[in-house]
Amino acid sequence: MIKTAIRIHTLVILLLFLFGSDARAQTEIPRIETGIQFTALHLPAPIGEGAAGVGGRFTYNLSHHFGLEAEVNHFPGGTRSASNFGETEGLFGLRAGFAAPIGGIFLKVRPGFIHFSEDSAVHGRGLNQLDHFALDLGFVGTRYFSNHT
Repeated sequence: MIKTAIRIHTLVILLLFLFGSDARAQTEIPRIETGIQFTALHLPAPIGEGAAGVGGRFTYNLSHHFGLEAEVNHFPGGTRSASNFGETEGLFGLRAGFAAPIGGIFLKVRPGFIHFSEDSAVHGRGLNQLDHFALDLGFVGTRYFSNHT
């Protein structure tokens, strides 16, 4: 299920980059970016499972090269081993790279947290606390669309 979700997500992003309309009226990158997203998460042992979720993202662009990002995702749960398994993830950090009026590519470093719900099956898997450190490292591709898209 996770591999299928990741493939669909990758295909949608690729299609948006290839076939999206240019933002011709836009000469500067937007100062503020917001978005709703579909995301997938895979946790290593002792959890050893993954889940699909939804979230929101906020970016404040300091310049063409740097931006501050905040992201919150919720994974409602329901895995093969635990039907009541669910978690919430919050990430806050910096992205650095290059932006042009139509889009950009950035390196992101976002520390944060992951919170497991009280009624989830985490205690039976060797986790003694509900909040844990999370770190998101990677690359981000951004495509800016016109206001009517």
